[in-house]
Amino acid sequence: MEVYIWEAPTQSMPWITSSVKGLLNKKKRAFKDNNQEKLRSAQRELKVHLREAKESYRRKVEQKLR
Repeated sequence: MEVYIWEAPTQSMPWITSSVKGLLNKKKRAFKDNNQEKLRSAQRELKVHLREAKESYRRKVEQKLR
């Protein structure tokens, strides 16, 4: 059975930066390698960076509106 992974276009998520993309790829590699330890580590790191990127984007948009 084939698994299809849908990827949203980055235009719909402007907070996705190159560093976040790198972490997403790191997570995908850990999943493909079936390495649970690396996968958990990558997920935690990605979660933190995504939170920071979203907050940074929100501040940037708010600043433009002022």
